[in-house]
Amino acid sequence: MRTRSSHSDTLGGIIEKKKMRQISIYGAGHLTKSLVTGLRQIFPDKSIKVYNRTADKVVELLTYNPKINRVDNYNDLCRDSSFVFLIIPTSGIIALETDFVSSLLKSDSVIVSCANSVSIDKLTEVFPKTKIVRLLPNINWQIKQGTTIFQTNSTVSTTDLTELTDILTPITKLIEAKSDYEFDTLGKLTSCGPGLFTKIVDQLLTSFDISDDIQKQAVYHTLISTINYLIDSKKPADKIISEVANKGGLTESGIIAAEKVLPDCFDFISKSMNEKLLERQQNLK
Repeated sequence: MRTRSSHSDTLGGIIEKKKMRQISIYGAGHLTKSLVTGLRQIFPDKSIKVYNRTADKVVELLTYNPKINRVDNYNDLCRDSSFVFLIIPTSGIIALETDFVSSLLKSDSVIVSCANSVSIDKLTEVFPKTKIVRLLPNINWQIKQGTTIFQTNSTVSTTDLTELTDILTPITKLIEAKSDYEFDTLGKLTSCGPGLFTKIVDQLLTSFDISDDIQKQAVYHTLISTINYLIDSKKPADKIISEVANKGGLTESGIIAAEKVLPDCFDFISKSMNEKLLERQQNLK
């Protein structure tokens, strides 16, 4: 697993001075809102082409980035050399017409697929000879703290990948997966993490009878500082737990209870997500 560290916020100005591929997006859902919000902070003057079957959703994106340029046909997304982000369901990606593939090849554009259930090999089969990057991001693009798993097919050059990472690293940590298994295993947590972790914290607040906003902020800050300690100290989890849990104390009591119930709870969550991913993959066959 290889990672690419985030660049400074001044990178946008440097890249703008170079020739940059057009940024184009098919789709106008949550991830697109997050992406265009993050890009606005790095490339405030960069026009972004967007196509969506429901035009009103594209108009709504102007609230998040005034440089959105709505196009009437998805083939228009790659009239010029572009990074074409496909942020639509897998079924929609597979159903794209051959004219679209021809336009991609003619303009030397790169597909950036953000569907989590279609492999890089399957994408290459559907879009032969096309440059393809497979991404699995999360909504934290919008605060420039996202995490994005990626793969490329053999058609993508080092230059292509460098251009794309120059665009994305200011808003996300890029992690290259060496295999589909690695991509899917880690990707379930990195892409769904904001939702899953929020649900876990929300349940903790409910169970500990914390509803006041100021009290919630205290818990959130505790969570943030604990995560930072895990990252910065590089200590294993059991070491940090031992620093907190005194013999016979409250933390020890809570840890013992957690060890009894959390494995089954999280195994069930993992199994449920695996079944959904498998179902999506089988629907592609």
